[in-house]
Amino acid sequence: PSPAPLTQRQLAALVYKEAGQPLKIRAGGRLILSVMGLFNPNVREIVEMLYEFEKPFVLDSSKFEKAFGMKATSIEQAVRETVAYFKAHPKSEIKVA
Repeated sequence: PSPAPLTQRQLAALVYKEAGQPLKIRAGGRLILSVMGLFNPNVREIVEMLYEFEKPFVLDSSKFEKAFGMKATSIEQAVRETVAYFKAHPKSEIKVA
């Protein structure tokens, strides 16, 4: 199941708000990411997936929801629970950059 679509900026704003932090993000274009990808393999992978962020990429799970009776978790709930986890486990093995 997939919740209603939102932009990456909207998602970042939700995360920062839930974490009680001011929103601090910058957009980088394909050129800067390609240059950064020369030195960082993780960024190189982002360049390959940019098509998902350059124009609307919307999933429709209505057929799945109808067939299996499942609904997507709201983005707000997912962000709230994720931020709460990291606040409760500040030395988690998962590293967040």
